[in-house]
Amino acid sequence: APWCGPCKMIAPAITQLAQKFADKLKVAKINVDEAGSLATMYSVNSIPTLMLFKDGEVVDQRMGAASLSVIEGFVVEHL
Repeated sequence: APWCGPCKMIAPAITQLAQKFADKLKVAKINVDEAGSLATMYSVNSIPTLMLFKDGEVVDQRMGAASLSVIEGFVVEHL
C-alpha cells in the first residue's frame, strides 16, 4: 500500500533481489488496498508480508521490514 512506510523501506531491496535472481524467481508486489481479496485469501494481516511460492503453493512467509541481507537469506533458503 502506498501509505505503508515499512513497505517503502524494503522496496529497493525487493527490486535489487528481483534483478539479482531474475533467472530463478519472479517478484510480484501487491497493493492490499487494491487487491483485498488476495490479501484475504492468503491471510495477510500485516504489511509488508513476503511470501514465497513454489508450484503455486506458499512455502514460506515473513512479515515486517528487514534488511537486504535478511530478505536475501530468506529467498536463498528456498532457491
